[in-house]
Amino acid sequence: MVEVKEQLLQSRTATLEDLLRDWIRLSFEYYDRYPDAFTYVLLTPYDFTESDITLQQGRMFSQLIADASQAGEFPDTDPVLAMSH
Repeated sequence: MVEVKEQLLQSRTATLEDLLRDWIRLSFEYYDRYPDAFTYVLLTPYDFTESDITLQQGRMFSQLIADASQAGEFPDTDPVLAMSH
């Protein structure tokens, strides 16, 4: 899933609205295909070591929002707050 989201961000040919829609669609499709993985992550007490793998998608999304804000495509918003979607 991360690889596909990285490709979306790198190609950046879609509008911000389409990009966000695709991002969310990918997340739901992954959930539908791998519900056990999501159940494990959602029900496991949070004591993960913060590492690149645990923070990667959040950083990607925050950067997307920051770039979109700077380009005037998204209201001026704290990217970390926007990431809490």
